[in-house]
Amino acid sequence: MANEKQREFWSGKGGDNWVEHQTSMDHMLGPLGERALNKLDPVAGENILDMGCGTGATTLAIANRVGTSGSVSGADISEPMLTLAQQRAKDAELDHVTFQNVDIQSHAFETDCFDAAFSRFGVMFFDKPVEAFTNVFRSLGAGGRLAFVCWQSPAKNPWQSLATQTLSSLIELPVPTPERGPGPFAFQESDYVCDILSSAGFDAIELSNHEQMLAMYPGMTLPKTVEAYMSINPALRAMIAEMPEENRTNIVDALVEAFRPYHSDRGLVLESATSVVTARKSTD
Repeated sequence: MANEKQREFWSGKGGDNWVEHQTSMDHMLGPLGERALNKLDPVAGENILDMGCGTGATTLAIANRVGTSGSVSGADISEPMLTLAQQRAKDAELDHVTFQNVDIQSHAFETDCFDAAFSRFGVMFFDKPVEAFTNVFRSLGAGGRLAFVCWQSPAKNPWQSLATQTLSSLIELPVPTPERGPGPFAFQESDYVCDILSSAGFDAIELSNHEQMLAMYPGMTLPKTVEAYMSINPALRAMIAEMPEENRTNIVDALVEAFRPYHSDRGLVLESATSVVTARKSTD
């Protein structure tokens, strides 16, 4: 699912910071994931895989739909996020939920063990996406369903591109990940996504595009919003950690000014563009 640097980040400071801001992140991403979950339409008694489950919000939502006659398995590579997910399931007394610290791309799932697979922004980080989705395909029973939500291009997602444009005038940014390389925007090309899923064995592949305002970090002051924003961006965080304090302060100040027109009591409110992708494993 991710290279060792990704695993190290999300099992370290990146995961810790996501856990710290879990409520804000679920508030921001919840409506986007809900659209994909409604497309999947889990029903009572189904066994479902939640890929890149993070802190478990989507896993618990699926668990409530499939009921105690079904089950949900959440998979992720972040220890701190999985720890919180497990605690949330325990607090909710959901005994039909399990979590695994595994790489979706290489983990040996049982064959034909799931009725469906789902993900909220958790499947764009595979080093070998065809291999990963082939693995998911094998884990689904005949007629098994797939649904996930992913980001469109950075240009259509100013919550990301605004910061990049601001910082590019101050510092030398890391070499961008290739458009199809592992990262948040790896699935921005619809034809590429369809080719991956078709190569993995799926059919009935459909993709729908959606635009929606994104409210990030509601209730936070603008400086705190900037700090939170930087803390969950692996490339940005690594860069800033090596800088003198004066340079870091300049970056924070620049982002504060860039974000100011978009900040309100609702949080940092910017446009987002996503794709909801669905597919199916043939019953043949």
